Amino acid sequence: MRTVRRLYFYLLALIGSQVLLWGAVNLLRTIVSQGLSVGVVSLATGLSLVLVGLPVFALHWIVAQRDAARDEEERTSRIRAVFLYAVRAWTLIPIVYAVVALLNRALMGVMGMPLSASFFGGSQSWSDNLIAVGANLALFLYFESVLRLDWRAPDRSPYLAEARRLYRYLWILFGLILTVGATQGLLRFLLSTPATFGVQYGSLLAASLALAFTGVPIWAYTWILNQESLDEPGERESILRLVVLYIINLAGVVGVLAAGGRTLTGLLEMVLGVGQPGLDFLETYGPTLAILIPMGVLWAYHNPILEGEMASQSGEPRRVGVRRLYRAVLAALGLAVTMAGIFTLSAHIADSLFSSYPFVQ
Repeated sequence: MRTVRRLYFYLLALIGSQVLLWGAVNLLRTIVSQGLSVGVVSLATGLSLVLVGLPVFALHWIVAQRDAARDEEERTSRIRAVFLYAVRAWTLIPIVYAVVALLNRALMGVMGMPLSASFFGGSQSWSDNLIAVGANLALFLYFESVLRLDWRAPDRSPYLAEARRLYRYLWILFGLILTVGATQGLLRFLLSTPATFGVQYGSLLAASLALAFTGVPIWAYTWILNQESLDEPGERESILRLVVLYIINLAGVVGVLAAGGRTLTGLLEMVLGVGQPGLDFLETYGPTLAILIPMGVLWAYHNPILEGEMASQSGEPRRVGVRRLYRAVLAALGLAVTMAGIFTLSAHIADSLFSSYPFVQ
């Protein structure tokens, strides 16, 4: 019963904090862009969100803090640890998006292109993004101070390390997605032909650079931080680490198989004289190559790490089981692609053979 009560108060505190936050953001954006006398509807919307979110957040958060101060079980609960790191993530992600939008529009301006054509934040202004950054940063700093106090407690919660581990791996995946997306966009631009240049590809270049300037530092920082923490108790043996490495490697394998198969098809067609040579090939298969290259690098980098982790697992049954599962999945993917190729080839051969007989026409 206490767990249900605890979940209720922290969930309502989380929802209330977000309603309050975005109500304040909406209110400030309206005041800055339209003034107090023009944007009446937007002012009313922002003010209503603040008036609803503030009491909901304050009531439930004050009760949660009071219970944590009085009861050690409340302060060291798993729900509290997950809540503090969830608020951390929910305030940082909008900051990342606002930074990407600011960079995207700045690059569009440097390239002499219309800001409204930006992939990120094309309909927003500088003040919109800066207000979102400031409001989310204020809430982040407040909960960061609460989290630090919980970490400094003599009898700190054992679940803080678990929540932090999940938080870091989610940021690793998030940063990796941004980095792969940026690399794909840059490669699409570099592999495009002069005939396809224009506002669309200029916008692609600006968006890809904005993602690269944001995603690469996020991934590099969290990955290095995670690697340095492997000496801490429970980090290297964590099943979550294996799951994340599985996800990354399987994503790389699927990307290589899908994009590699299509690219190889184009190369074989070109060799056999039925495909498109030179610049036409790049125009057709450039987007596929832009996927193949980063996914191949992704797999090549993380696969040795996963192999090393599987080899270092304590306990022979667990090590053998993990390795068997990984190789079985790879074998299944390879078999599926092979069977699809055999089926396609057999269908083509059968069609070529039977089409030469008049009675089957």
